[in-house]
Amino acid sequence: MKSKNIFQGNSRCLIKVLLVISPMLLSNIAFSAGGKSIGPDTGVHPAKVETTNMPGIKRITLTERGAQRTGITLGKVTSGSKGLEIPYTALLYRADGSEWVYIAEKPLVYVRVKVNVTDIKGNRMFVSEGPIAGTEVVTTGGIELLGTEFDIGH
Repeated sequence: MKSKNIFQGNSRCLIKVLLVISPMLLSNIAFSAGGKSIGPDTGVHPAKVETTNMPGIKRITLTERGAQRTGITLGKVTSGSKGLEIPYTALLYRADGSEWVYIAEKPLVYVRVKVNVTDIKGNRMFVSEGPIAGTEVVTTGGIELLGTEFDIGH
């Protein structure tokens, strides 16, 4: 039995498909080597990470587009009968088990703050240490901020 080349007679069609698809694929693939981009640097960076006066804590400033793509949403710290209440979705754990939230210092500027969770009820957590009542905390997008702060996944 003779094998048949499935592309026989269709080479022009195949070449046309490859010419159309290849640029689309290449534009959507991120090339990296050792954490360094080997593609062209567009000069557009969705986040700026700066040191703070707090050891091990960095300040993250997002562009408007960076915040939209990250899906940042905010909630408020409130004061209740059990102390400070924070939306549970704001809680992040570090590898050492420490508990953190990101606060919004001002629009598009975020800083990680340590919390001490004493209780969790439904979608609220109660803390004995953390940001003061009225502070805005990141309730969606915190893990992306953590990755940005520690340069994970870039």
